[in-house]
Amino acid sequence: SKFSRKEIKLEFQYLFKEFNDFLVTDYSDDFISSSDIFDYTKFDTNGGAADSTRSIFLYHSVLIRMIQKFSNESIAPFIIDTPNQQEQAKGNYEKIISALFDKFPSNTQILLCAMENSALDTFKPQSHVITLSKRKSMLLKEKYSEISSHFYNFKREIDSNTIVTF
Repeated sequence: SKFSRKEIKLEFQYLFKEFNDFLVTDYSDDFISSSDIFDYTKFDTNGGAADSTRSIFLYHSVLIRMIQKFSNESIAPFIIDTPNQQEQAKGNYEKIISALFDKFPSNTQILLCAMENSALDTFKPQSHVITLSKRKSMLLKEKYSEISSHFYNFKREIDSNTIVTF
């Protein structure tokens, strides 16, 4: 309530333009000036598959920055699964990776799933890299029961502290 709708909309448009220019997603200035944060359905229809991937990434990037600026919510880790899946042009892929590390606030936890690529080399030293070595899985089969029991206990604790009203 301490921010006006106009302030929020203007910040959205400012960030939209910033990411649009950086990621080269080709939204027009008219489109940006007539958009607001609730226009999420418009972000998966821009161009082909690679362009659409960058457009969706743009929207989620702006949304995270908006939440961090206008609220005091804890933000879940930003998980991005293989941003090069749609065969981004080399320069576009480098921009996506650069945006993750340079345009997100430093307190954002990012989980990036990616195959080896030179675009990642600059950021590896400041990252915790996990290399999958067994059947492309982070969880070993023999550890499943142990890990599963932790999740079960965690869920049980949450359920016991949750009040459901109708």
